[in-house]
Amino acid sequence: SIIGSSSTSTITFNGASAASTILTHDKTVRNSTLTLDGSSFITIKNMTIAATGGSDSWGIHVWNGANNITIDSNIVTTPIGTMFDVAGIMISGSEGSDNTTGDVNDITISNNTVTGGERGISVYGNFNPTTRSQNLTIHNNDIQNADDNGLYVTGYNNVTITDNYVDGLT
Repeated sequence: SIIGSSSTSTITFNGASAASTILTHDKTVRNSTLTLDGSSFITIKNMTIAATGGSDSWGIHVWNGANNITIDSNIVTTPIGTMFDVAGIMISGSEGSDNTTGDVNDITISNNTVTGGERGISVYGNFNPTTRSQNLTIHNNDIQNADDNGLYVTGYNNVTITDNYVDGLT
């Protein structure tokens, strides 16, 4: 988490343009190129984020009680093909697992181009009926060449999915 971030003191990582700000990671240290671990009131925008590590690698991973997160206007790339557990944008409950239920609320994923992987955008919320994850918006994303699912969402209430383009599933 980032000390001091709040609803009145948000933090934006703005790459200025996806063409000029490129983050790449090959999974030598952790599974994801960009990890939001318990962070809240964060915006990630205008970057290219590439996960090149093969199976069990993710471009952006949001987990561990991260809330009020916006992922906007990025290019997220992962290997194209039949890799296991590869996702461009992953929300889950574990640093090392893509299918563990997570306590992550108030997420907006918008205006991104996501290419490759097993899943383009993969969201595992909390399945407990009394603490179910809340408020997920996935809007105007271009999702291409995901091997299994362009979008996968489970364990959320108040979900809005609009104007996304999913194509080229291999």
